[in-house]
Amino acid sequence: MGLPESTVRGIDLRYLERCEAQRRKPALRQMGVDEIYRGKKDKFLTVVCNLETGEPLWFGPERKQESLDEFFRTELNSGQRKRIEAACVDMWEPFRASIAKWAPQCRIVYDKFQSIMPAAESALGFHPWRALSSAQLTPA
Repeated sequence: MGLPESTVRGIDLRYLERCEAQRRKPALRQMGVDEIYRGKKDKFLTVVCNLETGEPLWFGPERKQESLDEFFRTELNSGQRKRIEAACVDMWEPFRASIAKWAPQCRIVYDKFQSIMPAAESALGFHPWRALSSAQLTPA
C-alpha cells in the first residue's frame, strides 16, 4: 500500500485501544506481583498479572511499595480491591506491605522458589544458583 511505518503503527495502536476499551475484563481474584530486572540504568520494572488468566495487567516503574500503591490507586476501585482473594509475591517486603494496605483481606502466598532457596542455602551452606556456572545453567 505504500503507507509509512508510523502511519501503520498509529492505525494499529488505535485499533488495539478500541478493542481494549470494549473488552470485558475478568475479575481480579488471584494476582501475581513480581519484578523484571532491566539492567543497570533502569533497574527494575514491577509487573502485576491476573493469575487465573495469565494476563499481564500493569507495568510500573522501579521495585518499590509506591509503584504497587500506584497500581491499586489508579487501576482498581475499592470494590475490585475487596474482591482480591490471594496474591503471589516474592519475599520483597514493600510488595507485601502495599497489598496489606490496599487489600487487607487478601491472603499472601509466597513464591515457592523464594521460600525454598533460603532453606536450601541454609542446609547446603551456600547458595545453589550462585554455585552453578553459566555453562551448567544454559540448556544443551
